[in-house]
Amino acid sequence: MEELITPSEKRIINRKKGEIYDYISYSNAFVPYQGWKIHISANLIDYQSILDNVYHVCSIFQTPFKYINKISELFRILSKHVSQLEIGKFITIYPKNKETFLLLLEELYDKIPKYTGVQILTDRSYKDSEIIFYRYGVMNARLINNERPKLKFNGTFYEDITEPYYTCPPFVEDIIFNKVVDDYNIESLFHDRYQMESIIHKSGAGNVYIAIDTINEEKVIIKEARKKVYITEKILAIDLLLNEKCILKKLKGKVDIPNYIECFTIEGNLYLVEEFIDGQRLDILKPEYNLLIKRNSSELGRYNKKVKKIISNLFLSLYKIHQEGIILEDISSSNILLTNDDRVFFIDLETAYNKNDGIIVETTNECYPKNISQKNEQRDIVKMWYCIIDLLTNSTSLLKYDNTGVSTLNLFYKMSLENNLPKSLRKKFINDFSIVDFKNTFIIKFIEMGLNIEKIVRMQQDLTETILSHNTFEIYGKTILESIDNYKHISNMGNM
Repeated sequence: MEELITPSEKRIINRKKGEIYDYISYSNAFVPYQGWKIHISANLIDYQSILDNVYHVCSIFQTPFKYINKISELFRILSKHVSQLEIGKFITIYPKNKETFLLLLEELYDKIPKYTGVQILTDRSYKDSEIIFYRYGVMNARLINNERPKLKFNGTFYEDITEPYYTCPPFVEDIIFNKVVDDYNIESLFHDRYQMESIIHKSGAGNVYIAIDTINEEKVIIKEARKKVYITEKILAIDLLLNEKCILKKLKGKVDIPNYIECFTIEGNLYLVEEFIDGQRLDILKPEYNLLIKRNSSELGRYNKKVKKIISNLFLSLYKIHQEGIILEDISSSNILLTNDDRVFFIDLETAYNKNDGIIVETTNECYPKNISQKNEQRDIVKMWYCIIDLLTNSTSLLKYDNTGVSTLNLFYKMSLENNLPKSLRKKFINDFSIVDFKNTFIIKFIEMGLNIEKIVRMQQDLTETILSHNTFEIYGKTILESIDNYKHISNMGNM
């Protein structure tokens, strides 16, 4: 049963229950269309005490507010699983005017000054509080065509909020309580050393930046983990970034991974600096390496040679990592870089773990089945093969129908035979999966019975839309008539 959140006050008047939020109002309360509003953050330990104090203060000032009413939803709003615009917003308070807003801030600061919580990126913190935030924005308006309402002034409309940082509308006098209120200035040096260039990934848990190390003028990657942001109910983003630091240091010089440079904290947020690898992610290279592209004999020879080198390097690097007692766990085509000289680098090692310590966080990806029963090294090998299949074919698009992944493996092997993928790779594929408990080894079953793809297809149109969103190939049926029918169906859609 879902654990609900509610103020401890036994007699709550004028509460309206919603799916995600409960709303507390008062008979004489007035919520303006726009104005200064207050957001309260929290953590999974102190949320009840924070809510009770907010309820008490708002009751004194007869000020309406809403709060998240389920533990599962509170975890989500405090975790990496929510957008940067929404992260941290446990309670939203709607003061009727600027004067009430100022009184509420000071009273809340007196009642809940020392609690810790997730930073609300769209707001400015009040004084040195970690959970009291404020901004000017829309308060009493409904979505129109699923679009966020806009601020209004003298007949002109302004965007309420578009980016995950604090802004004050041009028609409102800003209210500043902090001595240092501006966000980091990208024109200045970060940590007195790094010149920021760009953000390559945004997340509520922390961004990933490209920067220049002014000591040697080399590019670096800086990963950020924001304080108090949850990954699971027991693990924080900072925990995983510290884990990546340890993994990088342990594997340094033993396998192709980014070199660790340094780690530091700023205002409680953790930053990991590592070497910039000049390469491309495998998921971006999928169109170039698709097995189904028609190639002449010379092109096919070069293709097979390069694919063999890349896959061999992938498994060689994985073998070296396993020799050091490390299991990668989070293996995906977006976490592997390929350089111009065909070296492969594993990146994003935050969920890698020492085999003897056990798994930290189970990860999944759309390029392999959600449930993988294998453990440790064999689990990594299975994931690696699915990533290779994802690189070379579009067969992993069938995983939405193929829960076990067996039919996807069958289809890949069929493609590899028809397109003359190097025999050594096909042999390794068979050997790796013959070790896995598929009960009757699937390769033998495939050779004896043939591909039976219709078992995993519920609707022909859904299947073709899934497949054709990437690249085209024929869908064979049990009989010649079924094959012709499927071929005609795809052809009629104009995709063959």
